[in-house]
Amino acid sequence: MFHLLFLRALETRLDRKCYVVKDGVNLRSWFGSARYSEDLDLDAVSIESYILGERVDYLLGSAAFRTLLTSQSLCVTRATKPKQTETTQRWKLEIVGPSGRLPLHTKIEFSRRASDEPYTLEPARPEIVQAYGLPAPTANHHAAARRGETEDRRARGAQGAAGT
Repeated sequence: MFHLLFLRALETRLDRKCYVVKDGVNLRSWFGSARYSEDLDLDAVSIESYILGERVDYLLGSAAFRTLLTSQSLCVTRATKPKQTETTQRWKLEIVGPSGRLPLHTKIEFSRRASDEPYTLEPARPEIVQAYGLPAPTANHHAAARRGETEDRRARGAQGAAGT
């Protein structure tokens, strides 16, 4: 849920053409995969690293984002920026959920690696966000992810069959 809230808030601070959601959050939120991801991975597109850093820092520290998190009984108790290079920008977060017990750990990572994977702009699947009572974030996401996930499963199945 945190990742969806972050993407909703990111829409207000950063032009959607500057980032593309990938990997686990993409598979879950746009393709309905059962896979859950502990981290949010994005490709940074056409944005200087210092601008991206300033926008994400501002968002994470903003009262509006804290209010959005509080509406879902979440609170960021710690945020660090362990890697801020021209190719990778990473924020690590400690989040306390409704139980208030053990903190959850996640990271938000923007990568600048050349990719020719197609992507498309569309809202996350309604059935994913409705469970949380949230409006769907709209973001660019890698469109070929579903095909890749299916191909990975087939390859693992073939490897398993070959080993028996």
